[in-house]
Amino acid sequence: MSDTSTDQLREFQLKRTIIGVLAIGCLLLATVIFISTQSIELASLAISLRLGLVLGAIWLALPQLRPVLDRLPLLMLGVLLIVAAFVSARPNFFRLLASIVVVTSILLAISKWIKQFTAR
Repeated sequence: MSDTSTDQLREFQLKRTIIGVLAIGCLLLATVIFISTQSIELASLAISLRLGLVLGAIWLALPQLRPVLDRLPLLMLGVLLIVAAFVSARPNFFRLLASIVVVTSILLAISKWIKQFTAR
């Protein structure tokens, strides 16, 4: 194995370890909030619990996602993350946008078919 691949493997393992530590930290924080408060901090409990679970799922899936992440350009990954955050914040807008994309695709396919049919 070359030095660059060994360095990349170490960097990957370090990033995975950091994600795992953050997941455990969020889950421990949720446990402390749950034990120490009555019902005042439900929002903090929900946020830390969800964040811990999502980070744990990412930590588990990271070895399988590595080939995809290596092939995916960094800009596209950033755009996908922003779109995912926007969709989760405004799902109705996503439905409208998805409908527009589907209708436009259908109309373009029909127009190409009609153009091909009339050209004969």
